[in-house]
Amino acid sequence: MINNEVTLEEDSYIVDDTHKVLREKERSTPKFQGNSPQLCFRRYLVDWLALIGEKLHLTHGMVHLGVALMDSVMDKMDFPKQNQLNLMAICCLYVATKVDERDDLIPRVQTLKSIFTNDFEVEDFLEMELNIMSLLEWRLLLPTPVHFIGFYLEYSIDENDKHSGETITHPQKAKMYLRKYTMYFLEVALQNHEFNHYLPSIVTSSAIAASRLCLKITPTWCHSLEWITKYDSQQIEECVDKMIRLYQEDDDRSK
Repeated sequence: MINNEVTLEEDSYIVDDTHKVLREKERSTPKFQGNSPQLCFRRYLVDWLALIGEKLHLTHGMVHLGVALMDSVMDKMDFPKQNQLNLMAICCLYVATKVDERDDLIPRVQTLKSIFTNDFEVEDFLEMELNIMSLLEWRLLLPTPVHFIGFYLEYSIDENDKHSGETITHPQKAKMYLRKYTMYFLEVALQNHEFNHYLPSIVTSSAIAASRLCLKITPTWCHSLEWITKYDSQQIEECVDKMIRLYQEDDDRSK
């Protein structure tokens, strides 16, 4: 009888190359400094870009890349005027849509211009776009936590996992709930610049572990996740603790 099941080792040939490139790229990306005088406006800008992304039907990956580009630019340049800071942020999102290569989702500059109250002309957007690319030396393909979701969520439920002490009988349904929680934790991480000090793959791994905790799936970090991420539970513990703390604070505020 032919065994059609794909083992972890066999599947590694499919995912390993792309995953390896992403891991190498995240290690070579300049570290976040967080020394911008405008850092206090970051939370507002992130929420604003997320709303624009939702309005324009952009992907989570585009928004996360837009924020990553914005953080890199803010580390390198000051924007004393609020409207210039806003222009830079929205142009980073615009650049991210181009990098993602989904032509059908790239917004028209005129559409972005309509978000402002006639503060800028089309030429201002194009000039800022060029300044961003030049400032970042055209290194625009920055790995973000979203890049790792597809790899890691596929292995987020192990055959030996338990839910509240019971065997998980519907693993695909469990993965669906895990994805929802993981995306929540990635949005939490996006809003808080302290998570920029962790590698994106660490953030994604921690978001999945935090989700398993919230959903009462044990163990918190299973064999298949350790295998695909190359992280053990101790390596993500600090980041997971921060996510759970913010989750509890958010939960307390909603009561």
